[in-house]
Amino acid sequence: MITYSFANKHLNHAFHISGQNFTLTYQFNHANISDSGFLFFVSAVTKTNSYISNGCKAPNVNTTSQTTIYTNADYVNGYPSYQKCISDVTVPVKHEARLYITEYNFEGISDTLILKYGNSQSIPLTWWQSRKVPYFYKLTSDINAAHLAFASDGNTQGAGYTAYLETYECTCSNSNFVIQCGNSADLTPMNFINQYCSNMDCNYTVIVL
Repeated sequence: MITYSFANKHLNHAFHISGQNFTLTYQFNHANISDSGFLFFVSAVTKTNSYISNGCKAPNVNTTSQTTIYTNADYVNGYPSYQKCISDVTVPVKHEARLYITEYNFEGISDTLILKYGNSQSIPLTWWQSRKVPYFYKLTSDINAAHLAFASDGNTQGAGYTAYLETYECTCSNSNFVIQCGNSADLTPMNFINQYCSNMDCNYTVIVL
């Protein structure tokens, strides 16, 4: 018999357990606490090693804005069961990038969106559910053979996902910063929002007129 133990640290985690019949045992050891309980969602899916690429889309690359859009979104039919989409992720030399999800319309516990790179390294991409805002994942040009992989199981499907990769050149902004007396302005390390790259060494001269 195989036994699985669940604790608070497993909140919002999915466990794929093979079999047909299971016994669930609940034990509560805190006699002075009355507010206790648990909630499990259990769904039966057919395990498969065979995936399809139906509905997968090629990345949309905009060289002008240095932005790449990855998506499998289908707002009419949704993505299919057992879909697997794999797209290359490239960061040019002397550049860095930030990767983030703008649409998270898939079963986030069972269906997965993972950045894979290097020697079997991976980062599951997620969304800040409570605030409905994305996490930003910083990538450097030394990522090796990186790709973005989406895989769905045979259970619940949604519209899909959309992720953005924004690359920026690691060069310092103008070293001479001019500001009129009585005014205020922002000094940014680079010319890309407020980002800066690793190991940058920039010097700035502020001139007040």
